[in-house]
Amino acid sequence: MRELFIFTTFMVLFQAQVNSLSEFMANQTQLYDDLFKNYNPDIGCVNTIAPKSPYILNIESGMFKLVKIVEAEESVTFLFDLILTWHDERLEWHPDDYGGINHIYVPLKNVWVPELTIVDSTDQKSFLEKDMLYAWIYNNGSVSFYHSSIVTTICEMDVFRFPMDKHTCSINVIYHSYEPGEFEILAEQGLMPRPIRTLGNGEWQMESMGVRKQIMNDNKTLLNLYEATFHRNPSFYITLIIIPAYFINALSIVALFHNLEARGEKYQIGMTNIMSMSFIMVILADDLPKTKNIPLLAIFVIVCLALMLAALACALIIPKVTPFLIKYNRTLPRKISLILMYLLQIANFINFIVLFI
Repeated sequence: MRELFIFTTFMVLFQAQVNSLSEFMANQTQLYDDLFKNYNPDIGCVNTIAPKSPYILNIESGMFKLVKIVEAEESVTFLFDLILTWHDERLEWHPDDYGGINHIYVPLKNVWVPELTIVDSTDQKSFLEKDMLYAWIYNNGSVSFYHSSIVTTICEMDVFRFPMDKHTCSINVIYHSYEPGEFEILAEQGLMPRPIRTLGNGEWQMESMGVRKQIMNDNKTLLNLYEATFHRNPSFYITLIIIPAYFINALSIVALFHNLEARGEKYQIGMTNIMSMSFIMVILADDLPKTKNIPLLAIFVIVCLALMLAALACALIIPKVTPFLIKYNRTLPRKISLILMYLLQIANFINFIVLFI
């Protein structure tokens, strides 16, 4: 008897659920038919005859993640997601007339979408085609959809502090189709799904992000800038270039001033060091933009190279002048070589420390 009661109760609840779903689908179908019976997505909602106030498009960032930076091209690639929201009075209804339905989801291609343009961009790729995107519509006429894309934008970079450099780059959003006063974009920074510091990549650490407006040259149109500030993680360059270059120079200077009579060894040490520094310069030249500001790391390598040339010159000249110096003092050549070695080591250390100041 108990089993029969449980089975009967289950069937009643199941049938009620089926009836509820069927009723919802019928109401939703009726709502869709009523909304889009005379709706034309090719006709916009922007008032072009003396509007009292501009038509508002609200945009909010859903994701703003750094993907990669190509310094030589001064380009930055972001994963950039936007939530667009606007009002379409043709899509308003009373929920009580349709079983309490207060929002529905429809293909984006079926509704009018305001124009939005990303400028200063060299490449844009959407993850989904427009036919696969859906908009959600509320009974008050509010329409929204989520747009996810990869955007590559131009960003002028000051690499003087390389590899301890920091940059601020932006994705710039504007409209072109409407007259000033007819349309306005209100841009906001949305809540990121992950902490900001995790939105960089292996080489770059995200510091902050925000939104600001900039007036265009016509003094009427506003450019909306989604800005991101990030700094480079310098550990790779410090570990594999800066520290080895410093110690190679320091040891080479010591080797050059040890046993000054062995000229052949001096040439080998000096040329090996010069070739190493030249190789580093070639790597930096390929990776960095050709701007007027020479990076600190390049200056560091150039100074290392200059110090090595100076040390090599001193190591080769001192033996030649030794016979003349001995006439005045037998220890004078050794003292001069030690003084020069210490001065070059001090200059090498200062060149190293300046990178971190």
